[in-house]
Amino acid sequence: KIVFSDASETGYGGYVAEKLGNIIAKGNFDRELLAVKYILLSFPKILENENIEWFTDNNNICRIINRGSTKQHLQNLAIKILNICLSSNIEIYPTWIPRELNEIADIISKTNDTDNWSIDNETFDCILKNYGQITIDRFSDNLNKKCFRFNSKEYCPGTSAVNSFSCHWGNHEINWLCPPQH
Repeated sequence: KIVFSDASETGYGGYVAEKLGNIIAKGNFDRELLAVKYILLSFPKILENENIEWFTDNNNICRIINRGSTKQHLQNLAIKILNICLSSNIEIYPTWIPRELNEIADIISKTNDTDNWSIDNETFDCILKNYGQITIDRFSDNLNKKCFRFNSKEYCPGTSAVNSFSCHWGNHEINWLCPPQH
């Protein structure tokens, strides 16, 4: 597999290059190395048992993934990445590329989803108390999910599926619906 990743001041973005088109993952945060972790967590089945050439425009990412870091917080993150790879049988081969060759991942990392919202936890807990358990959140991501199982607009860590309208909503599901406003 071939993966491209990038990070901006507001988020991360990356994609797996596929024959039939790119599969995108994105989210909000503030560190380049976290992009590698979150993209790995966003594509568990797609990247499992694969050798990955990972393109990044940050030389430090290549160095840290290959050799580790003397900075403890970066070393801890590198170990988490290694553990994700070990548990999914993934081999990463990080490769530095110039920023102009990483344009798509750069654009993805800078897009901001203004429709990503949810109700507050107190209101949600009141709904649960009055109406019972909900089994799946149909319009959320890993940052605003209200249930363990959720569907997201794009790949992100933990998503059960992308695009809730492409999923079977089943007779035994109790769906939480908090769709985008636009």
